[in-house]
Amino acid sequence: TSGNPNAISTADSDIAVELHPNPTSGIITLSRTDVMKVEVLDAMGRLLMTIENKHIIDLSKLSQGYYTLRITLPEGVAIRKVIRK
Repeated sequence: TSGNPNAISTADSDIAVELHPNPTSGIITLSRTDVMKVEVLDAMGRLLMTIENKHIIDLSKLSQGYYTLRITLPEGVAIRKVIRK
């Protein structure tokens, strides 16, 4: 990991976390309640929102499109895509 502060210790594919509904009209619920942080990024990779210690995420203020969720859990960081319809 060569001192990279963004390195993760667990491969994303090993982390079980789902989000529903997807596509969403606003509110999504993560399948895990031990969420430490969720970062919402737009298609260009810009950070739009950071939500801490919540597994219900409100995306209703975002416009329609594709977003990436960077979900920090005790065992690592999972990356999931969500469609805001």
